[in-house]
Amino acid sequence: MGQKSDTDKSKGRTSDVSQSAPDAEFDPFFLERVYPDPAPLFRAHKVASANEKSVLVALDTSALLLPYQIKPANVTEVGKAFDRLFGEQRLFVPGRVVREFTKHRDVQLAAVISDLKQT
Repeated sequence: MGQKSDTDKSKGRTSDVSQSAPDAEFDPFFLERVYPDPAPLFRAHKVASANEKSVLVALDTSALLLPYQIKPANVTEVGKAFDRLFGEQRLFVPGRVVREFTKHRDVQLAAVISDLKQT
């Protein structure tokens, strides 16, 4: 993983928060050194809207499994949103998410089939 800098504006310091730092693997207090004051980590930050063209949307496993859990009419809307983001090259699905989706998809399909049998 590449290095990432995190600037604590209240103190004007920059910390290396790289997951590949040697200390991160062996030092149980690595995060305490990187983030000595955890309070600023919960401060609200202005976040861009997913509708802004400069925003990349990363999906997690639950977003991919959502169509198995919602009403059919809403599945169409989710599909349209995914298609739009894909067409704009703003949709990102991490490899881990694809693997987790594949692992859990059959369980979700079985639940849908079970629900259909009960109705």
